[in-house]
Amino acid sequence: MKAYIFLGWLLLIGLMLQAQNPSAQLGQAMTAYQQQDYAKATKIYQQLLVSGYDDAGLYYNLGNCYFQQKKRGMAAWCYEKTLMRDHNHERATNNLAVLRSQLVDQLDETLEPQWWEWFLNPQWMLSSNRWTQIGLVFWWLGLLGLLVWRVGKNRVQRRVGFFAGVCLSILAILLFLPAWFSYRNVNLKKTGIVLAVEIPLKRAPETASMDARKLHEGVKVYIDDELAGWYKVHLFNGDSGWIATQGVALLQ
Repeated sequence: MKAYIFLGWLLLIGLMLQAQNPSAQLGQAMTAYQQQDYAKATKIYQQLLVSGYDDAGLYYNLGNCYFQQKKRGMAAWCYEKTLMRDHNHERATNNLAVLRSQLVDQLDETLEPQWWEWFLNPQWMLSSNRWTQIGLVFWWLGLLGLLVWRVGKNRVQRRVGFFAGVCLSILAILLFLPAWFSYRNVNLKKTGIVLAVEIPLKRAPETASMDARKLHEGVKVYIDDELAGWYKVHLFNGDSGWIATQGVALLQ
């Protein structure tokens, strides 16, 4: 009798470990996707997200599932989440561009940024961590130059050390600025994706207010403020207004 109980416990533990194994679930989801059972694959990927599995590839695959089901809002949200974790994810970038070309609201988000926008959005070039790492390298080189200035054996060494130390330290500070802007744009500035098929962009945060325009599924909004169930947002083309919070899925 004890042997049967022991075997039962082993079987139960094995089933629990299998259920918690993300590799097995990822394999099941991929099989379901290949069999065009996109709803099943979506469910498995969602379960992995709920269990705490957070990965660019998972969001990308989930985005493909939603795209195949023509749920463009959720597909756009997943592709954006992919790029937040891996801004060099080429397939997510391409799929997002294709998806945006199919949206009702054509806001030209796939256009190449203007030259001045690279300064305002340095995350398009490097992540905040990479900017910080480069800045730290130049900072330590600057300190090394100042050390040479202090302990140099002759005037030439001290002069070179002083100018190198000052210049490299200033360069490091200048590199920390895009690191901050990159971090702020990605982590502190709220953005979201419209999930409703159609939702009004209001001129004021109230249902009776006049519509500024209509927004449709999949469009990206930039959130400036929040007030009692409303987001104050602006769009890529400069339009602004208020939108009900239940119609938007936040990206942060």
